[in-house]
Amino acid sequence: GALRGGKFTIFEGGHRVPTIAAWPGVIPAGIVQDGPMSTLDLLPTITAWADAPTPPDVALDGLDLRAVFEGRETPPAGRALAYYQGGTIKAVRRGDWKLVLAGEGYQKDLLDIGWPAAFPDYPLALYNLRDDPSESNNLADARPEIVASLQEEIAAIRARVPGPATPIGPLRRPELGIPPNLEGLKAPNNPSRRYRNEEIERRRAELEKVQ
Repeated sequence: GALRGGKFTIFEGGHRVPTIAAWPGVIPAGIVQDGPMSTLDLLPTITAWADAPTPPDVALDGLDLRAVFEGRETPPAGRALAYYQGGTIKAVRRGDWKLVLAGEGYQKDLLDIGWPAAFPDYPLALYNLRDDPSESNNLADARPEIVASLQEEIAAIRARVPGPATPIGPLRRPELGIPPNLEGLKAPNNPSRRYRNEEIERRRAELEKVQ
């Protein structure tokens, strides 16, 4: 299609999907909302519907969108939506503008364990998704004030919402199996690496038992 990227990428082809919801008597049938939301909105929305309290000391990075689902309001246009990869913010969108932080080809760790997909490194980039949904025209140099504003949004989100406490990735799904080439995941001198070395060794032992 016209969207750039796909699954595991930070671009629109990997994140933009429709949401379909049905709840007779609560969500009206046949309404269409045209605006961005996030799966992060589901927790505060569902807990609000259930009248269930959330811990007061936990910062939620989603919004209560009951009014949007119920057709009483449209999705909030001015909010900042974070795009995550492995629990880390890699991009942010506000309105039509999307800032993608410069990054490595972050599929390399999957190549290291035998997955076939890979994506190249990419620079800091600013896109206008209304005019350029395929994310092909980098406007970062032309609009530095928008880049700076969105970088401030990212800093505010990072300060408000802590990162994940556990590794994220295929090693958390033992039922899927893992290719035997695991050395690329071991990085003892890199504290930000999200895979634990001891888990790698445990999984290697499990694989050796069935081979």
